[in-house]
Amino acid sequence: MINMVTKVLPHTIYVCLLLSAVLQSLTYGFIATATLVAVLLLVKVRQPESTSNAVEEILPTNKITVIAHRGCGHDAPENTLAAFREAKNNGADGVEFDVDFTRDGIAIVIHDHTANRTTNGSGKISRMTLAEVRKLNASAKHVHKDQFPNEKIPTLEEAVVLCLELQLKMFIDIKDSSNIQKTIEILRFLFASHPQMYTNAVVCSFHPQVIYAVKQFNPKIVTGLTHRPWVLSRKVDGTEFEGPWHKRLLYPILDVLLEWSHTAWLWYFCGNNVHLMFHGIASSRNIAFYRDRGIAVIVWTANDAHQQEYLRHTLNVSYMTDTMHPAGCRPQTN
Repeated sequence: MINMVTKVLPHTIYVCLLLSAVLQSLTYGFIATATLVAVLLLVKVRQPESTSNAVEEILPTNKITVIAHRGCGHDAPENTLAAFREAKNNGADGVEFDVDFTRDGIAIVIHDHTANRTTNGSGKISRMTLAEVRKLNASAKHVHKDQFPNEKIPTLEEAVVLCLELQLKMFIDIKDSSNIQKTIEILRFLFASHPQMYTNAVVCSFHPQVIYAVKQFNPKIVTGLTHRPWVLSRKVDGTEFEGPWHKRLLYPILDVLLEWSHTAWLWYFCGNNVHLMFHGIASSRNIAFYRDRGIAVIVWTANDAHQQEYLRHTLNVSYMTDTMHPAGCRPQTN
């Protein structure tokens, strides 16, 4: 890195002086040089996209793909193998599920960082071993717990194996950006052990650094960048995140910058093949923005039957839902 800087720096200074002379201003010369360097860096470090054939296999352009969000957590205990089977039985084309890591480094399928909301246990998942996680009942608090008694939290590999067996497309949501190396290691193992994943799985995340790292590790993996407005400062139901005053002041500003970045350069920089768009901003214009750049679009999470009809017949876009029942269900709140 130092050698590269040593080689490039004299040329950069020369370019800066040349542009300053042409523009008759050292300030303008510096700005022009900085802009040029930024553009060159963006082109240099951009991650390549996967082949279009793999994306077409997962999200055919001539078909509306319906994806069970967390395995359709309204119909069965979310992120469980029972939910994936139920989603398949009800006609889903694919399932979305979330990944976290146990204390002993095992990738498991669960949305929250704690066991409190969905199980009969409590505490952070990162402080539990796999053996401790296995003791939890993932259906304990579900409305249909009698129909799906004592469901276990599956490992990521168990979820992958079942989805391949059921011929369900997978949308693997990486929630935590602090375990990128662990994420890369488990993905390396899974894609080597199950090469069918290349045409059956999308690795997605809200965190651009995760998607960038996955593409850097293996450009053949189909990736998706997820976004919704005010993701840093507000929950999915629109209420403000709790926290210290300085975060409540800073995060709305960062949200504006993030919103701009998604359309200005993140899609190019990360090389993601799919954009997962929040249902509240799904429009023909927003969808066309990504499609015009060769990026497939999925809308999440469409739980209202009328909204699903609009997505299908007016916007012609694939979507995620919490239920496969025709009547729909309440909006997503967590």
